Amino acid sequence: MNKIIYKTDTGIAVITPSANGLKHFGIDNLILKDVPRVRGGKIFNWNHKEMTFEEYIKFPLPEYKIVEEHEIGGLDRTFRNAWTYDMKIDIPKAKEIWKEKLRLDRDPLFEANDLKIRDANIEGDMSALSVAVAERDRLRDITLLVDNCKTISAIKKVTV
Repeated sequence: MNKIIYKTDTGIAVITPSANGLKHFGIDNLILKDVPRVRGGKIFNWNHKEMTFEEYIKFPLPEYKIVEEHEIGGLDRTFRNAWTYDMKIDIPKAKEIWKEKLRLDRDPLFEANDLKIRDANIEGDMSALSVAVAERDRLRDITLLVDNCKTISAIKKVTV
């Protein structure tokens, strides 16, 4: 099944055609978030205000294209917000997405390690303190490793 993609402020939107559509624009089965809808024979804009047909046909459609489903299926959904209009993954955006994932993954590890640092300080165990400080530094710097990655597979290899 074909998909329809269009540009948004943050990347692209992917539409799976449905029974409702905008056939008079020459596009079969298109539903867009900010495009008016026809319900019960009446036309409504995205604020649910009724529109005249004249307003409806002047409503600007975003730039869009129709792509094959396999083109989208080949993209990694982990980086969905980094997909581009030419059906690739924007590497800088993908790095930011992965860094955010790493930050979430490391949060509980930071908390557990903070307790180890505290306990080592209380007990005066310099060996344990040294290990815990090294772990804290590793966790802190883990996102920096993503900066050197050039491919999606390299990015995904960076883990906590």
